[in-house]
Amino acid sequence: MKIRKNTLILLGIIIIGIGFLIYITQLKQPKEQRFPYFGIRYFRIDKSLKEKLNLPVDSGMLVTDVIPGGPADMAGICKNDIVLEIGSTKIDEDSPEKIIKNYKIGDEVTLKVLHEGEEKEIVITRSFPSLKIYVQHIDKEFAKKNNLPVNYGAWVKGNEKYPEAVIPGGPADIAGIKENDIILEVDGIRITKENPLPKIIRTHYKIGDEVTLKVLHEGEEKEVKAKLEGNLLPVRTSP
Repeated sequence: MKIRKNTLILLGIIIIGIGFLIYITQLKQPKEQRFPYFGIRYFRIDKSLKEKLNLPVDSGMLVTDVIPGGPADMAGICKNDIVLEIGSTKIDEDSPEKIIKNYKIGDEVTLKVLHEGEEKEIVITRSFPSLKIYVQHIDKEFAKKNNLPVNYGAWVKGNEKYPEAVIPGGPADIAGIKENDIILEVDGIRITKENPLPKIIRTHYKIGDEVTLKVLHEGEEKEVKAKLEGNLLPVRTSP
C-alpha cells in the first residue's frame, strides 16, 4: 500500500470521545485541564464492529464525524477514515485516550490513517499558517439556502461559536477583508468545500508567505494580498 504524507495540528483541547469525557469526570477537585485535540468523533473498532460494518480491519478508530475547521478537517481526514496508529502505537494495543495522554500540547505526533483502502501518514505539529478568519465553505445547496451570488468559495461569516469572523490585526483584517466577503481563490486556486481554504493554505504555504486572494466584496471582485501569520492554537479548559 502507498504511504502519503500530510500535516495536522495538535490543538490544546479535549478530543471528542467517551474516554476523555470520563477522564474529566474523574477529577476530584475542579482545576484547569488542557488536552490534545484532533477534531474528530469516532468509534473504537473491535471484531464485533468489523463484522457488523464490514470493515477492512479489526482495530483502530472509525471516524464518524470531522469537526469543521478543526485540525483533522484541515489535514484532509474524512468521515469513514480509520486511524490505525497514533505515534507508531497501534490502537489495538492501547486505547486512543491512553495513547494521547503520553503527549503534551505542542508535541509532534504521527497518525497512520486508512483512507479508501490507502494508508497515509499525518504529521501533527504545533502551529500553522493562517489568515486568522472564520469562514463557511460554499456549495450549490449552501449558496441557495443563504442567497449567495456564487456556489463556491469561503464566506467570511461568524456564528454563535465564532461571532468575530475577522480577527482584528490579523492578515485578513490588514488586507481589508470584511465579514460577508467571499474569498474565491488563493493564487488562482479555487476554494470549494472539497478543497477548503485552510487546506489550501496548509498544503501550499508556510508562515510568512504572501498570498493573493480573489475576493468578492459587495458584488465586485477584487484582488488583495495578505501575509500569512502563525496561528497559536486555542485551548479549551475544563471547569
